[in-house]
Amino acid sequence: MAHQRALSMIRLVNGSVGDPVLYLDYPGTNNALLFDGGDNYRLRMKQLGDLEAMFITHHHVDHFIGLDRVIRANIDRDKELQIYGPAGTITKIYDRIRSYEYRFFPFQKLAVVVTELLPGRRRRGRLECTRRFPPPEITEEAWTTPTCHENEELTVEAVAVEHTVPCLAYAMAEKPGYHPDSERLQNGLLKPGRWVGEVLHRLRSGAPHGTGHHSGLCHNLRGGCQDVPRPRRSRSETIREL
Repeated sequence: MAHQRALSMIRLVNGSVGDPVLYLDYPGTNNALLFDGGDNYRLRMKQLGDLEAMFITHHHVDHFIGLDRVIRANIDRDKELQIYGPAGTITKIYDRIRSYEYRFFPFQKLAVVVTELLPGRRRRGRLECTRRFPPPEITEEAWTTPTCHENEELTVEAVAVEHTVPCLAYAMAEKPGYHPDSERLQNGLLKPGRWVGEVLHRLRSGAPHGTGHHSGLCHNLRGGCQDVPRPRRSRSETIREL
C-alpha cells in the first residue's frame, strides 16, 4: 500500500493555467514552502506567514508579482525567511522591499535571507528589518551539490535550466522518518503541543527508547504519524516552470 504524504496541504494555487505558485505545508509547524512567486491572492496571509522558504525560478512578472504579499505577511514576525533564486535575485528583492515605507516597530524583526544560486557558487544577502533594510552585505561561497535548502523533513535541490532569462528548476524530496498527521493527533489521547516537536526530534535523532519523555509519549505519537520511507526520485518530483 502506498504511503500517503504527510503534508497538510500541497496545492497548485492557481491551477495549471494561472500564475505559477505551488504551496506545501506540514501540519502544526511554521515551515511551509512556496515554489515560485506568482499571484498568490488565493492563499491566506496566515498561510504566507507560515513560510520558511520561497523558491523563485525566474523573474518574469507571472513568477514574481506575489513577492509583495509574502513580505507583508511576514513583516511583523520575528523570523528568518529564506528566498532562493537565480542571478539578480538579491538586487531585485532589495529594490522591491525598499520601494515601500515602513514604521519599523520594535516587534518587526523579520530577516529576509536571499540566496542566488549560480554555477558552482552561491551568493547570499541578508535584509534585516531591525536595521531598516540597509543595502545587504553580499557573501559568496562554493556550491558543489544540488541541495540548496534542507530541514528535518525534506531537502530541496536546484539546477539551472534553459529559458529566455536566468532560470532554475527545483526538486523536493521528503526524508525518511516520522511526519505527524494533525487529524489523527487531534483524535488521540493527548492533544498536540510542544511535546510533539520534542518527541519527533528524539525519534529522528535516534535517541534510545525510554530516554526522557520518549517512552511515555512515543506510542501516542506513532499513532498519529506516517512512517515515510526513503523517497525514490522521479522526474515528476521536479518543479519546473509551470
